[in-house]
Amino acid sequence: MNIGGSNSLGIGHSVGANNSGAEAVIIGNAAGQFGTTTESVLVGNWTARSAGGNYSVIMGHRANQGGAPHNSVHIGHSSGRKNDGDSNVAVGYQTISETTTGSTISNSVAVGYQALKGTTTSTASGVVAVGYQAGTALTTGGSNILIGYQAGSTLTTESNK
Repeated sequence: MNIGGSNSLGIGHSVGANNSGAEAVIIGNAAGQFGTTTESVLVGNWTARSAGGNYSVIMGHRANQGGAPHNSVHIGHSSGRKNDGDSNVAVGYQTISETTTGSTISNSVAVGYQALKGTTTSTASGVVAVGYQAGTALTTGGSNILIGYQAGSTLTTESNK
């Protein structure tokens, strides 16, 4: 283990390798590798790999991989993957995750299978999406409340819905 910061705990192969964060708990194969995670808890293989996540709780295989959110909670396989937005709560498979790097969904809540999962770079903010694939088309819209099966699946740039 090669966690560069102080007062950190790491368990797993290559866990925290080249990580410059401090006061973190990192558990899982290659979790927290090549990133900066300060005062965070990371649990799961490849969790927050090539990423950051200061003051966050990130749990699940590949959760937050390639993203750098702060003050967030991501729980679920690939939750928060490639998203750089801050202050999110995401629970479920591929919630607030993108297929391209550079998304900044922030100040949002996503609960449910692929809630707020997009296929392009998204900058949405202040969205509540609860339900199977809720808000999956949203790119720049904000301040939306989407509840139910595929709720808001056709919204792209609309706000205050």
